[in-house]
Amino acid sequence: MPALLTVPVEADLVAERRAIPLPIPLYREALGMEVMSPFEVASGCDVVEIGKRFPWLVLAGGIDKRVLAEVSLQNYPYYRKRCVELGG
Repeated sequence: MPALLTVPVEADLVAERRAIPLPIPLYREALGMEVMSPFEVASGCDVVEIGKRFPWLVLAGGIDKRVLAEVSLQNYPYYRKRCVELGG
């Protein structure tokens, strides 16, 4: 089996900016990219839209970490459980 090449690509840099085309297809063609991690909601990345446009792309992350500041320690286990249920 050939060695797996891992090339980190910062998801913040590929957040959609309406006027700038996403480089995701270029990264897939040039590097064989199949995974984006972390996928940063706070930087403007739209998990649902990107998932629909690129169904082959595995998105790791996609949780708005700013919301964590609003979750109490008492409610955190429930929040974590729901994130896993909804996001895998």
